[in-house]
Amino acid sequence: MTHIILKLAGTTARAGATARSNQAVSSVFFKPYQSPADFLYRTASVITAPLIFTGFSAFFALKAGFEVLKAIGSLLLLNTASAKENIKEAGDSLKGSVYLLVVAVVSPFINLVDLIGSGIKSVLPHSNAETEEVSPSPSYN
Repeated sequence: MTHIILKLAGTTARAGATARSNQAVSSVFFKPYQSPADFLYRTASVITAPLIFTGFSAFFALKAGFEVLKAIGSLLLLNTASAKENIKEAGDSLKGSVYLLVVAVVSPFINLVDLIGSGIKSVLPHSNAETEEVSPSPSYN
């Protein structure tokens, strides 16, 4: 399930996952298409990525609200330590929600630029030495 969500979230999600693993983010952009399915997933991601990121943003916003309600309940029971932890969790969830909402707004642009760049790179001839055929030099006997 996670694999499908990552594919439908497109290059934006791959760039985020790569950044979290402390690798160069540039390594995920403008990769040639591996198959027709890869092309279809990347094309669909222009539309599906904002929906996915908005859904996760809404989840974290709801979680933040739930944590605030838990904090209020903890305060009513005079459990300030628990209330403090709930408020901290609500703040973290709210930050995550805002972050994902910003990603949802920019993801179609990122995915579209990658779609076009990958298309160009897929149709250009490869220029690495392994794929070039070397013709034998003519002999002058």
